[in-house]
Amino acid sequence: MNQQDSKNTLKYLNHSASVKSQLRSIIVGRILMFGLLLSLIIIFATVGQMDYEDEVRDTAHYCDMVAEGTWPDYNNIYDQCDKAYNALNELENN
Repeated sequence: MNQQDSKNTLKYLNHSASVKSQLRSIIVGRILMFGLLLSLIIIFATVGQMDYEDEVRDTAHYCDMVAEGTWPDYNNIYDQCDKAYNALNELENN
C-alpha cells in the first residue's frame, strides 16, 4: 500500500465518520420530534377529556339548580338533563 492509497483511505474514513455522525444527528432529531409530537397529543387528549368532564359536571349542577327552583332555565336545556345525569354516572363509574 503506497502513501497515496493511505491518504485516500484516511479521507474515506473521515468522510464515512462524518456521514455517520450526520445520520446519528438526524435520527436523534427525528426521535426527539416524535417524542415531542406524542407528548403534545397526550396533553391535548388529557385536557380535552378534562374539559368534557367539567362540562358534564357543570350541566348536571345546572340541572340540579333548575330542579330545586334556585335558578330559572335560562339556557333552555332542562329537558336534556337526563343526558347530563347519564353522562355524569358514566364518569363516576369509570
